Amino acid sequence: RTDPFNLAAGQVMRITNRNLFSSAQQFTLQDYRISDVGGKISSELLTTGRLPTDVYFFVFHLLNADDGSEFGQTIIRFNLTNPRTLDLISPGVLAGSPEEGVIFTPYPLFRWESDISDFKLVIAEKLADARDDLSPEEIMQQRIVFEKRLHVDKSGGSFGDEVIPSTLYQYPVAGARPLEEGKIYYWQITGLVATSGPPREFASEIWKFKVKGTGSARILTPLQQQILNLVRELAPELFKPGGDLNGFIPNERVTKNGTEIKDDEIIDILSGIVNDEIETLDITVE
Repeated sequence: RTDPFNLAAGQVMRITNRNLFSSAQQFTLQDYRISDVGGKISSELLTTGRLPTDVYFFVFHLLNADDGSEFGQTIIRFNLTNPRTLDLISPGVLAGSPEEGVIFTPYPLFRWESDISDFKLVIAEKLADARDDLSPEEIMQQRIVFEKRLHVDKSGGSFGDEVIPSTLYQYPVAGARPLEEGKIYYWQITGLVATSGPPREFASEIWKFKVKGTGSARILTPLQQQILNLVRELAPELFKPGGDLNGFIPNERVTKNGTEIKDDEIIDILSGIVNDEIETLDITVE
């Protein structure tokens, strides 16, 4: 409850977070209390610098200072989310890795995990004459070859950006320059979270990959690359030098219980295993 203040007939007084408890002490609190749950929220806010993810309500009552009668009230409700994760999965390897992160297609499948819904994907080419001491951040500024804003929406709604059903994005076969064989590319995902002002940005690590092939026979189709990425996630040890699947290239023919299954079902099953939605009992190479 604030100290009393005067409000003339017909006067509009707008109270915001900028003038609350200021305006020459016009809205100074006269008395207040913090409940037990409020104390827990205050403690977490002081510890983490963030309010807990939840639904919050602000209820404002305008009272007559003489008799306490109420003129009216306003309720403000908002959902607060605190994104905490943004992890890259494929293609390639961490930018500082000694490995090249070789892939065999100019149309890679980008995969990441996050609890954010809006993203910006940026891919940059490492120039052949680039200095060896350039940082990944500097390389990302050299030559941007692709940039796209993405919105994850399982319902398929549109918010002006390209809508994707999950944190998987297939590099477009048309409408974008194919990535070139022999070149090294760096990529980064930036999560975009709405605020009262400009979106707050959460940048991921920077990863790199190299497109490799010896002619069209070694260039994989998008489906082959998706299968290869997901299988490599399931059993990365099989793809190391000497591993049973080292140099393996899938042929797009996958059977389940003796029956060949369609492309989307292949990806659904492999994604379900990778995401622990389907339990894996054993992995063998025949």
